[in-house]
Amino acid sequence: MPILNKFPKPAAARRIAARFLLALWLLWLTGQWLRDFNSVSAFLFYIPSPAVLVLLAAGAMVTWRRKHRRFALTLSAMAIVPAIWVMFVENRFFHTPEPSSGPRLRMVHWNVCRGWIGWEAIQKQMRDERPDLCVISEFPTEAKVSETTTNFGEDWSGMDLGGMAVIAKGKLVHREWLSQRDGVKACGVVWNSPQGACRVMAVDLDSSLLIPRGSRLEKVRRLMNDWKPDLVVGDFNAPRRSIGLDPLPEGFSHAYDKAGSGWSYTWPVPFPCYAIDQCMAGKQVVALRYEIESSFRSDHRMQVLDFTLNASRLR
Repeated sequence: MPILNKFPKPAAARRIAARFLLALWLLWLTGQWLRDFNSVSAFLFYIPSPAVLVLLAAGAMVTWRRKHRRFALTLSAMAIVPAIWVMFVENRFFHTPEPSSGPRLRMVHWNVCRGWIGWEAIQKQMRDERPDLCVISEFPTEAKVSETTTNFGEDWSGMDLGGMAVIAKGKLVHREWLSQRDGVKACGVVWNSPQGACRVMAVDLDSSLLIPRGSRLEKVRRLMNDWKPDLVVGDFNAPRRSIGLDPLPEGFSHAYDKAGSGWSYTWPVPFPCYAIDQCMAGKQVVALRYEIESSFRSDHRMQVLDFTLNASRLR
């Protein structure tokens, strides 16, 4: 039939697939090398490593079954690099946090997607974590922080941060807006925790890819140096390996690097392949356990950090 002539023949289809996969692999390599150095490399940096690995592995399996062994081996060799990236660079699977039997605090951060998939169930899921501190991104527009705080307990206090919220067991005694412009929303909150004053910086960066992340992350770095928070947490819309977050300012570390392991990507559920929700600990914080938990209640995964404040803070 004439219409069938419009489709590429098997040999031509293989060539098209080979060129596509080779181009994708080279663009991904360039992005991982340059990261978000400029606006062009930033787009390439956002080519997800797991997707590149899956496409190359699937192509290798299909071509092997069709007896195109040389092509299959070539794709398999190319897949080794993103496999190393996923297993050992962007994630780690063989780390066991050091046990601690002393008192600890628990922080939960979750971008709750405006509560569209069940705000009551989202609150229950956060309460089930038995947190001492909750930082909520994309807080529901129609919800009230005061009502949410009451749902957690009578001894809790909360602060509305305009699209974000912080609620904690005990007293929140200070709120200071650090930035509300240029795509960077950052607010400093002081929490009187059971272990002493804890300075929390809640961050929300604009998600648009049209503006490079570099200048925004540099602004966050300056705020970290100036305000000296104990915890920096939020939806950064930027991977952990972004130039502005790697390395961090002196005295800060990623909670995942200190006390986490497993699949570190936080967005989008149900197939997370970007580590864009971040939690950083200052030098006064000892990260004991960091986990990222999945739920179909949001398009983001939940960050859970068990930590303690350094003994010097308790004196």
